[in-house]
Amino acid sequence: MKKLVPSLVILVVVLGWVLLQRYSGGDVGGEERAGGEMEVEAGLGDEGFLGGVREMREVGRGEVYREARAYRLVLGGGVCELEAVDELEGEFREDREMVAREGMFYCRLLGVDGSVLAETTMDAPDRQCVVLAPQDGEMVPMRMTGDGPFVFQVRLPVVEGAVSLEVVRLAKEGLPDDGSRPLGDLVVSLDLKNL
Repeated sequence: MKKLVPSLVILVVVLGWVLLQRYSGGDVGGEERAGGEMEVEAGLGDEGFLGGVREMREVGRGEVYREARAYRLVLGGGVCELEAVDELEGEFREDREMVAREGMFYCRLLGVDGSVLAETTMDAPDRQCVVLAPQDGEMVPMRMTGDGPFVFQVRLPVVEGAVSLEVVRLAKEGLPDDGSRPLGDLVVSLDLKNL
């Protein structure tokens, strides 16, 4: 037991040092960190625990934008309709690297000439999930989908010249590099000129 105590002390010290280096970025003075993290300098203030947030800096992730538009859509019975559009203000960030897997929704704003002005991906709200369910005394994997209609929201930056919103259910992984519509089913194409 006496031989174990010094080893545990060394382990705790090394682990503490590693954690300190990781969360302080190797610099306790608060310089920007690598890896695209948001750095917040905070302290206790009159407003409560995070009321003392004094500074927030962008440190290498996607572009930050202040105004966004949230398109609330309803998918049911093979039809997708626009329910509402909300104007949002805040600090929003474009995805640094979009994940595009089969079955996901690819949402994009298009200009008059068909160019892609903004884009994002999201899990489809009606996606199937696999669960284990008891059947004849055994646990058997089953595919399940919730009952519709499904309400989902697409948040994209406010962009001058956007005339339509397209939502495509991806048929394969990845997106084309040339801005063309990816392979998949067109869920909805909305004309934004009258909004």
